[in-house]
Amino acid sequence: MADADAAAPTDEERERLAGALRRHVADGRLDLAEFEVRVARVYGAATRAAARAALDGLPPLDASPSRPAARRKRTRHGEAVRIEPHWVATGEVFRDPSSGRVMRVWVDPTDGSRHYGQADGH
Repeated sequence: MADADAAAPTDEERERLAGALRRHVADGRLDLAEFEVRVARVYGAATRAAARAALDGLPPLDASPSRPAARRKRTRHGEAVRIEPHWVATGEVFRDPSSGRVMRVWVDPTDGSRHYGQADGH
């Protein structure tokens, strides 16, 4: 387990995962009894990996912007301004042909969206 996965989830991460579970209830993929079991796992989890496991067996949610697009830091297409702590690093690493930087692919387990950030740090 990576160090980030072994860390305790933050309150914000727990809320984001619980929100994803609520969306699955609203979309009819979970009944209330299963929701209660899974959300209890999120809030009782000692590690980020255990908290994310509450979404096991559920499809990724469609990514929807949480706030309107404002002026953002200039980045390459698909590059994240910052790597969020709940994102999971994949084994996919590549060199950006235009900047020469080594990039890693990260996945948001709450919605399945993919993000790109420098491989050597957040």
